Amino acid sequence: MACADFIIQVPALSFPGLLEDLAADGFEIDVLDIIRRWSADRFVVFYLGPVRIDWMQPILPIYSRVLQGATNEAWFGSHLKVATAAGLIVTKMVAFRLQDQTDIESLLIANRDEIDLDFILTEWAPFADTEPERTAWLTGMIAKHVPKR
Repeated sequence: MACADFIIQVPALSFPGLLEDLAADGFEIDVLDIIRRWSADRFVVFYLGPVRIDWMQPILPIYSRVLQGATNEAWFGSHLKVATAAGLIVTKMVAFRLQDQTDIESLLIANRDEIDLDFILTEWAPFADTEPERTAWLTGMIAKHVPKR
């Protein structure tokens, strides 16, 4: 199953209309449930056919720094800020679900020659002492997949 992760910030007054537009375009969305969960959990999941869509709110400062380094990309007549591979790795380290771990390893492999390790390690540093297992895992994955520079 494919998955698309988004960090989005939408004004509260625009949010119901956005969800209704997506539902009208075929996304599998229970508008009232998503609104409730969005305000409580700051994270929602919905589908477009077999594609899982994960939306997260940028509530941690780390997300803002990832978005600052993102590039503007054209997408279906609009523009989106797209995080770098290093930025994605940092956000996935925060969630650290099994799928995130798989994604991090794939991102390290695919971007091994140009991955911004300084950004990853600097942004992860505030979490390193309180998350020693995650930090050890990340260090191991970098050692395994990224050539020494």
